[in-house]
Amino acid sequence: CAPRLRPRLFSAASAPDLASGRVELCVAIHTWGTPFGRKRTGLCSRYISHATIGSKVLCWRECGDLVLPEMNSASSPPPPPVVLVGPG
Repeated sequence: CAPRLRPRLFSAASAPDLASGRVELCVAIHTWGTPFGRKRTGLCSRYISHATIGSKVLCWRECGDLVLPEMNSASSPPPPPVVLVGPG
């Protein structure tokens, strides 16, 4: 009996304020070759890459531990945009 697959975690690429009610993912498809010369592709990223627009995919949310600094006052300049990259 093969072991159960572990869940795959992806980072959301959408902002809750701009994409209300939906989650957008940015997924890289990892391909590699085996020692026997076979081409392999990541299981979950391949599945997502073949999904059509409007497809429903079972998912859940896990909160991260990143905390951005708070602004000190209303007169402070707005914070700069933040780009987060979570490879692997």
